[in-house]
Amino acid sequence: MQNPFIIGGRIYLRAIEMKDLETFLCWFNDSEVREFLATIYPLNEIREREFIEKCYQDKSWVILNILLKEKNLLIGNMSLMRIDWVHRQAEFGICIGEKGYWNKGYGTEATKLLLKYGFDTLNLHRIYLFVYEWNQRGIKCYEKAGFKIEAILRGAKFKDGRYFNVVLMSILRDEWTK
Repeated sequence: MQNPFIIGGRIYLRAIEMKDLETFLCWFNDSEVREFLATIYPLNEIREREFIEKCYQDKSWVILNILLKEKNLLIGNMSLMRIDWVHRQAEFGICIGEKGYWNKGYGTEATKLLLKYGFDTLNLHRIYLFVYEWNQRGIKCYEKAGFKIEAILRGAKFKDGRYFNVVLMSILRDEWTK
C-alpha cells in the first residue's frame, strides 16, 4: 500500500497525487464512465491539475483515491464536497473509473469507509448525494450503505436532447450508527 489514509477489507483510500492525472483523464474522457458523472466538457491535464490543486487548498473538500489492497491498483476516487461546517453536512461523490471493477462491491465498501470518516472523524450530521435516475447500480450501492431517497428533482439533468430526473439521497449520523 502507498500512503494509506483509510484502510478497508479489500481496498484502501489515499490522497490524490499528481501522478494520478493520466489515469483520471482516461476515465473522465471515457463516455461510459462519464455517463454517470456531472462532467460534460473534455478534460486535459491543465484543467484536472487546477481542479485537484483547488480541492486541496479548500477546507470544504476531502478527495481521495480508491485502491485495491492486493494489487495496489487505482480503481476510482471519491470525495466529500462543499462541507458545511456550521450545519455539519457534505455532498458525497464517487467514481469507479476502472470499468473491470464495476459490480464487484468496491463502490459500496469505499462508500462505507468514507461515511465512517465523515461521521466519526469530521463530526458531520448529514451526508447527501445526487444520482441520475438511470444509474440503478449507483442507487443500489447507496442504499446498501444506508442512504435514503429524499427527493426527486424533476427534469434536472439534460442529456442526449432530453431532460431526466435526478435523485437526491442522504444519510444522517443517527441512521449510520444504527
